[in-house]
This record gives sequence, structure tokens and C-alpha cells, in this order.
Amino acid sequence: MSVTFFPEDHDEDGPDLAVSNANAATLLRLLGLRPEQHADAPDAVGPLGIVLHDELAGIAPAEDILGRVLTATALLDVATDDANGRPMVRDGNVIDCGRRPGYLAERLQQLAEVAAWARDHGAAVVWA
Repeated sequence: MSVTFFPEDHDEDGPDLAVSNANAATLLRLLGLRPEQHADAPDAVGPLGIVLHDELAGIAPAEDILGRVLTATALLDVATDDANGRPMVRDGNVIDCGRRPGYLAERLQQLAEVAAWARDHGAAVVWA
């Protein structure tokens, strides 16, 4: 399964970013758009009325996403293990393929490109 970030009313010329569900969840947490997982936690409403829930789908203004990407990029090495990556882990039938060093920084840069294009074309950023 994967999640794609794209401009609302996406056309073939607009950029997009497709990542695995696990990496999408990490990116959304870095952006402050996904709460930590708590089975009994109710949905919360964040800035600009964005609903923060446990699903990997949503929509936000492009300017908001750009600001969040800039903040996440500035804090990335402090807040994550991106500089070292993450090794592959196998637990029974479940495999986490890990992440190479620098992956999150690259994906944040690509997400900034999606958001900038959306902003320039009067669109919001959607992820689903």
C-alpha cells in the first residue's frame, strides 16, 4: 500500500510524491499532521481546522504544508534518525524494509515541490 501527496484537482502536469504507508505516517508526524498512535485517543483538530486522525488521508492549504516542510526540515536531524537511516527488521511475516540515510530529507524536499506547485496553481495539497 502507498500514499500519494498531490495538488488538489491534480492534472498530469502537476508533481506528486508516492511513499509507503509507513513512510507516509512518519512524514505526516514530522509535519504535525498525524498524532502519535493511541488506540483510545479521539481525533483532534489542529491548526486551520485540519482533523488529525489516524488515517493516511487528508487535505491542507499549500502554504501550510510549505511552512510545515520548512520546520520539519530544520528539525529533522534533531528529531529523527534520518542521518543514520533505519535497518531492515523482520518479525515473523512482517518485514519493515528500513530506510536509507537521508530518505526523509529527500522526501520532504519533494513534498515542498508538490506544495509549491499547488500554491502557484491555487490548489491545496491532498494525500490519500
